[in-house]
Amino acid sequence: MTDAPFLHAKVRVGRAKELLDTLKTEGLAFWESHPYLMLVEADPNGTTKTYKCRLAQQVPPVFDFWVIEAVDHLRTSLDYLGYAIARLAGKREPKACYFPIADTAAKLKTGVIGRGRCKDLPPDIVTFFEALEPYQGGKAGAVWVLNKLCNSGKHRFLTSVGLQSAYNEIDITKLPLGSVIHPHHWDSSKNEISYFSTPLDMEPQYKFEIAFFIAFSNVEPLTGAPVFPHLFAIADEVARVINETEIEVRRLGLI
Repeated sequence: MTDAPFLHAKVRVGRAKELLDTLKTEGLAFWESHPYLMLVEADPNGTTKTYKCRLAQQVPPVFDFWVIEAVDHLRTSLDYLGYAIARLAGKREPKACYFPIADTAAKLKTGVIGRGRCKDLPPDIVTFFEALEPYQGGKAGAVWVLNKLCNSGKHRFLTSVGLQSAYNEIDITKLPLGSVIHPHHWDSSKNEISYFSTPLDMEPQYKFEIAFFIAFSNVEPLTGAPVFPHLFAIADEVARVINETEIEVRRLGLI
């Protein structure tokens, strides 16, 4: 048997993974180009200085668009899935064939299915979709995250992608008395991370071991989380949903 009814859904997932592979490769290349400066700046108080890492080059804007496009492909693949099933069930122009996603199991049943958004799908398929648990904390919770990301991208136009410090090693025992270790939070307004401050007249012994990762910024529920591995995990979950749904459709004799 051919997988033609679900081909478009699978192609969309494949395209999303290609974009994520490209983003991963280009993100690594960007960081390996050393687009940053290690610097020391006197603080406004006039008594201390702060050791920082600052980006000297802008993160390529295309990174944002690759994320947006990948998220759109993954979410649309689920819409294609529902549409294909409705057509297999005999609906010539299905309108209510939504792949159900909600914040909770109760809202899935009452706020999505109960409002007729899946009425063009066979009841057995609707029951199957419910059993996948496509809601926060459910077995297919990654699909819920995907839906949140997709809605966020539509509302804000861009899914913000920033940089976060993955790790660093500072031997605080070698810092002079009066030094202050900073939280190492990325300051997107300055494109920098502050590591520690010392008295202005002190010269500390230190060695940085720094790595960075591309992270979501102001995009719930993944604010501050690395784009990898989250989007790859979401892509794998969508692929699993499509494959298991195809098996169920064949079991029901729709193809």
